[in-house]
Amino acid sequence: MLRPLLLGDLDKDVGAHIRSIREAGGIVNQAIVIATARGLVRHKNPTLLSDAGGSIDTTKTWAVSFLKRLGYVKRKGTKAARKLPDDFEHQKSEFYRIITETVTKYNVPPQLIFNFDQTGLKIVPVSNWALELEGSKQVDIIGLEEKREITGLLGSTSDGCLLPPQILYQGKTDQCHAKYPFPSDWDVSHTESHWSNEQSMVRYIETVLVPYTDKVKEELDLPIRQQSIAIFDVFRAHRCQEVLDALSKARIQHVFVPAGCTGELQPMDLSVNGEFKAAMKNEFTNWYADMVAEDLKESNSINKVDLRLSVLKPLHAKWLSKVFHELKSKKDIILLGWKKSGISDCIKC
Repeated sequence: MLRPLLLGDLDKDVGAHIRSIREAGGIVNQAIVIATARGLVRHKNPTLLSDAGGSIDTTKTWAVSFLKRLGYVKRKGTKAARKLPDDFEHQKSEFYRIITETVTKYNVPPQLIFNFDQTGLKIVPVSNWALELEGSKQVDIIGLEEKREITGLLGSTSDGCLLPPQILYQGKTDQCHAKYPFPSDWDVSHTESHWSNEQSMVRYIETVLVPYTDKVKEELDLPIRQQSIAIFDVFRAHRCQEVLDALSKARIQHVFVPAGCTGELQPMDLSVNGEFKAAMKNEFTNWYADMVAEDLKESNSINKVDLRLSVLKPLHAKWLSKVFHELKSKKDIILLGWKKSGISDCIKC
């Protein structure tokens, strides 16, 4: 016996919208499917949605099943799981030893031990695979150019404080930045690729880390010569002499996370980055759903949602600020990464 469709009569409307997007060369992915469904349900009866106490829960699993029913398939397979180095246990022990010895040698308080890491933040959530109708000709996807992604350099301290981020847009001048009033302690800049380089890392040290460490030293009545500890991976922009010199000048000792071990030993990778990206995706989904519901209210039909950068950049910036502010108050999530990495325990030793 066939299971009833989750959306009932609305199922065909969602399908029609998804087909029209793809035929026009637009983006089709799980987030778009979920947002379209939510928008249609909000228009019909918002109390039917699970977050309003109803029975309709448009999950990722449902979205994948829906796309398969439409005849869509994944063009690219998933990436193989990253393999840890053969001597991982030895490298982990050495990593912990270096941290413990550095903390002890310089008597570094938890507030001055921090980890930072870059993460790509897509302005429109898209997957690393494209969805195409099975057996169809290749259709160019509009809006997947590199400028639809920015880099967020996020950091946290071992006592659960989220550091002001560095946001990097792709471009050569400030004109590529989102037109949005970012918090004054954020470092908003740009590089030609939007990825961190030597210059942007030195800028991060000078505009984020130095003001933060100076403030903490003053609050804790510590001497200006008090050392801090920065823990980070071996990404090329982190290892250049210019960056290491800037850290030394700022009285910040550095400890490298062993290559190939960030998924096990880097706090930001183990909690904050994933939470941040998921929350940003949720903001996009809710906005898209609102656009669908608004279209239905005004014209009783769904028009193609405008995903131009000129529309999305300031919205994305607003979401960045909102998500960061909310995550900053979730100390348990921030500390979880430090606990999972094992660094919390070795600091206490």
